[in-house]
Amino acid sequence: MTTQEELPKNNKSDSQEKTNKLLNYLNIFLPIFGAIATIVSCVFAFLAFTMPNSVQTVLVNLYDIVTPTPEIIFVTQEVTQPPQPTYTFQPTFTVLPQEILIVTATQIPATSSPTPVTIQDAGFVFRDDFEDGLDSQWNVVLGDIGMSNGKLTINAPFSEQHSEHLAVLDNINWGNYSITFELADFDDTGAFVSDNPRAAILLRYEGNKDNIGFYFSGRKLGVQFGIFTQNNEWELYSNSLVTGIDRDFNFDYGPNTIRIDCVGNTYTAYINNKKITSANIPGPEFGKIGVWLLNGTLNPDQTQQHAARIEYITIEALP
Repeated sequence: MTTQEELPKNNKSDSQEKTNKLLNYLNIFLPIFGAIATIVSCVFAFLAFTMPNSVQTVLVNLYDIVTPTPEIIFVTQEVTQPPQPTYTFQPTFTVLPQEILIVTATQIPATSSPTPVTIQDAGFVFRDDFEDGLDSQWNVVLGDIGMSNGKLTINAPFSEQHSEHLAVLDNINWGNYSITFELADFDDTGAFVSDNPRAAILLRYEGNKDNIGFYFSGRKLGVQFGIFTQNNEWELYSNSLVTGIDRDFNFDYGPNTIRIDCVGNTYTAYINNKKITSANIPGPEFGKIGVWLLNGTLNPDQTQQHAARIEYITIEALP
């Protein structure tokens, strides 16, 4: 009897023990399952956040213990992520203004200033007697100027055609100055000459510009001031013309000593120590000095000297 009454008790005890073991297992594994479910939920939530323009619905099965019983309740949780805004990225470019300076070969920038010209100080003297040929300062710019019997002249003056010749004292700029030289017999052929030679001293030479000069012809035809243009033509000041008949000089016979004083814009000429003419010519008050020669035409059967010949040039800078 005793044994039969205790049998049900033992069965109940075994059932309780199994239940307790199951609960113990559940207590061990359910937190693990819960952690896994949490991780999965976070992953889906992250994916939903990083995928705009759509709604991600995530079903997560969570194991939850409602009561401390072995019964398992399955809870379905729906996680809905709101739509994410759409961002459109369009690159923009900022162009900085660039300063472009184009300078051609013939242009001078507006900010540039002309190269200063060095003028010879008062008392500076240049001399050339041409006994040993042309001084190294002379630069033949046009034609064929050279030496003949110690005089500056045209190398080949015998021609049936006119030809121009020009030599310039380079690298020396003059302000106020006085120039003196001797002009040999200009023309000794008389009736054989069909057109007399010409000569000039360029007093303010600036290259390819209009240059002030003192112009003289052979015989008694006269002297006068003028402008030697950039086209190699003479524009003469008629009111400065003086003939040999008026002032008693004749270039057929020489030598004749000529002096020209250049002070500012005033130019005064002397022949054999006599003042013969003067002029006031607006323009530059400095420049280089040059010698311009034009040969006379010649009859074919004659061989005479038909170009001016110059010697003993002396130039002195004035205050």
